[in-house]
Amino acid sequence: FKVGSIVLSDRLLTPKELSYFHVIMKENENKNQSSAMIKDAMNFFTATRGKSELVTRIATITTPLRTISIDSPIKFYPNPAENQLQYQLPLGNTDHWTYDIINDHGRSLKAGKLTGNDLEIRNLTSGLYFIHLNNSKNQEFVQKIIVLK
Repeated sequence: FKVGSIVLSDRLLTPKELSYFHVIMKENENKNQSSAMIKDAMNFFTATRGKSELVTRIATITTPLRTISIDSPIKFYPNPAENQLQYQLPLGNTDHWTYDIINDHGRSLKAGKLTGNDLEIRNLTSGLYFIHLNNSKNQEFVQKIIVLK
């Protein structure tokens, strides 16, 4: 059998909210591809003894003004992280990058400009977060990060 999910809302979702659901759906779909156990929890494929299929699809997240991609040219590491994330801008990149760290409820917790090579996350508690990146060419990217304290 197949399983799907539907998000119901009384309003249009923001690009950040759509990005959040896109990343979560891709993560769940990837878990379905392997029958490996994840610590003490089973994935959907294993729980149904290989008789299931979990399929999620959002080809691109678009609004009338922009597209948000999960394939960011900036990678943050280590991931998971504890107090600080490192990153490196692409070679020859002269764009000005801003960031917004968003929790799993879509709430912005920290925002600013990327300067240097690191980003302090000391004030974040353990959990899943998303970094919403925007450059001076109005390109937008979203990356998932995990904070472990």
